[in-house]
Amino acid sequence: MSVELQNLDCNCNNCAYMERDLDKFAKSVEDHKRWQLDSFNSDKENAIRGIKFQFDKSQCYINYGRCYLLDKDVSFIPNTLQLYTQSCFVNRKS
Repeated sequence: MSVELQNLDCNCNNCAYMERDLDKFAKSVEDHKRWQLDSFNSDKENAIRGIKFQFDKSQCYINYGRCYLLDKDVSFIPNTLQLYTQSCFVNRKS
C-alpha cells in the first residue's frame, strides 16, 4: 500500500503513535476460533458428511493497540478509512 493512500486513510494501523497489543489480538483470534468451532459443531450435517473443521483467520478483522498521543486503547480494522483520526494521524513511514 502506498504512503499516499495511508495518509488518506489515516488508519491507526499505520500511525507512528500506535503500539500494537498482540496479546489482545491473540485472544480475539482464539475467541473467533472458538465461535467458528462452536458453529461448525452445531451443524450435525458436518458430522454426517465427515467434514473437518478449518479455522478461517481472515474473519479476524479487528486489531488492537495503544495510542500514545491520545493516551488510550484503540481498536481498528487495517486498510480502512478512519475519519475520526484525520487530525491526529502521523504516518510511521514519514
